[in-house]
Amino acid sequence: MYKFCPKCGIEINKATNRSFVCKCGFSFYANPKPTSSFIPIYKNEILLYERAFEPSIGKLDLIGGFLEYREDPIIGGIREFNEETGIKLKAKDLEFLGIFMGKYPFKREVYSTLNIIYTVNFKAKIIPKGSDEIGKFLWIPVNKTEDFAFAPIKEAISMINKKLKL
Repeated sequence: MYKFCPKCGIEINKATNRSFVCKCGFSFYANPKPTSSFIPIYKNEILLYERAFEPSIGKLDLIGGFLEYREDPIIGGIREFNEETGIKLKAKDLEFLGIFMGKYPFKREVYSTLNIIYTVNFKAKIIPKGSDEIGKFLWIPVNKTEDFAFAPIKEAISMINKKLKL
């Protein structure tokens, strides 16, 4: 939640967990920020990447990101996946896993996130080229506990373990 009004810059005195109205008339509702992510699966392994920047630098994260204004979660997720891996997915190859609530610390704020996660089965173990933004990609056993960047990842991977009966 904002500590200062983004419109006029005065300190906000009556911020709640859900909304506020400033003296200048600016109103804000703390709705979650939607994300769309994918967990590629090959046999009993999943493809994640090591974050190259804050928040959570060095920790493992899902391939995906924040949706743009009015962007469909599938289209946005496919766009993000392509930007981060160079691989173009097809909507027919995706399987909806679930929606998970999370938190994303950015600068001095902590944003609530609505994480829409899909799985996609790969026929081969590919390793996309990393970048300054992404870091390196890693295949890890789906039942291995790692130091994940954000809480919903562990919950999503737990669902995959149950699905694969591991």
